[in-house]
Amino acid sequence: MNNFEKQIFDIIKKQISVTPRKSISVIADKIIKKYDNKNKLFIQPCSPYLTPIGNQKRSDLSLYCPVLNIDWRIECKSRQTIGLLGEIKSELDYVANIPEQLYCLVMTDNLLTPHFLNELNQNVIEKGLEHKVWIGTAKQFKKKLKQL
Repeated sequence: MNNFEKQIFDIIKKQISVTPRKSISVIADKIIKKYDNKNKLFIQPCSPYLTPIGNQKRSDLSLYCPVLNIDWRIECKSRQTIGLLGEIKSELDYVANIPEQLYCLVMTDNLLTPHFLNELNQNVIEKGLEHKVWIGTAKQFKKKLKQL
């Protein structure tokens, strides 16, 4: 877990009482959610799809809070890399297949420029994922949690 991911982890823990768990598999996580109504924060949850190189993608966090009706996959992006936009667009191809209700893409302020956000939003619209994807900064994510 890098510093930005830890920051998001800490924001969640300050806003909501959760039990952190290491994710085992998509099936195990579903069973835990079904039979345990306590708030959970799954660390590196498994995805139900393979990456282009054949490995199962492991996202950063999965937040499950049944009382607040939260079942979110949280992907954190903090590093500028060549092809970051293409990488995110590729990940969005699989959002419809994730078991969580909402995909939260949390990015650092320096990455989430107006131009970059417009490109991402356009891609979300093209893929018909407007109701399945939320994009914002750590500050906006904290505000989203406080509104619950």
